[in-house]
Amino acid sequence: MGRYFLLLPFISLFCTSCLETEISLDSEDYHLIDSLYTLQKDSLEPILDEQCTEFRDSIIPIWIDSIRAKREEEIQSLIQNQQ
Repeated sequence: MGRYFLLLPFISLFCTSCLETEISLDSEDYHLIDSLYTLQKDSLEPILDEQCTEFRDSIIPIWIDSIRAKREEEIQSLIQNQQ
């Protein structure tokens, strides 16, 4: 029974070390990524700008409403504490 308790940590250590993968890039990979980005930057820029504008236009009103609601709660709390 005791040897099974010693075997269990060894098996778990072995299994977790097999599942972990480390990705590392060398200078050629970075150069390739940079080249691909440079080639596609002009075609991707309008698409990304449009997506950012859509996101901003949809999320900013939600944020503003949330800030206003929180501020109103704080004001009401201050008013109730002064009474």
